[in-house]
Amino acid sequence: MLIRRVSLDYLASLQAERVRALAPGESRSLELSRFYEHQADRAHRRFLASVESLARVRKLIIPIQINIAEQQVNVAGNVTTGKGSTRPAT
Repeated sequence: MLIRRVSLDYLASLQAERVRALAPGESRSLELSRFYEHQADRAHRRFLASVESLARVRKLIIPIQINIAEQQVNVAGNVTTGKGSTRPAT
């Protein structure tokens, strides 16, 4: 869900920057330019906040390994085998 939020905020930020930019020969009022600038700044701040939230959540996730008798259950993350290679969690 956070990844979706990051991608939507990224697209919103790109759209706001596109609207803010002027095409060659185009002009607009100072008030409208300030509005588009403020809108682009807010979209960029939302994008940065969502990226920061995603990074914080990913940092909190730690691999958990549960050993029950002879069965090994990996709940999250990668597990290193005895030969140094890794295999994805099951």
